[in-house]
Amino acid sequence: MMDTSLAEKLLSRIVTEMDTATSVIDALHKRGYTYNFELTEDKLICLQNFKSYFPDDFIVDVVYPLEGANNDLRECFVFALREPITQVKGIFYFTCYTGNSFSRLL
Repeated sequence: MMDTSLAEKLLSRIVTEMDTATSVIDALHKRGYTYNFELTEDKLICLQNFKSYFPDDFIVDVVYPLEGANNDLRECFVFALREPITQVKGIFYFTCYTGNSFSRLL
């Protein structure tokens, strides 16, 4: 059984992390990063236009590291991405779990 105070601390940390991520994402939306991307295998898919992009297709304008909420999380990152040809600007939110191979993609 989990200690109530530990559960409350974890919940508080998760809420704080989500507030921080939400603040970063809201600020990026105001700066024109209106598209959202999701990782699928070795590429990113734009959730609005369903186009596939490879890492070399983007310029990473800003990376916001966020602390992980528990021991299984290394870190969370919010990427502000821009595709230079079409100027598609969007956000990619990624959580690095233990054992994740995302670093190969970057």
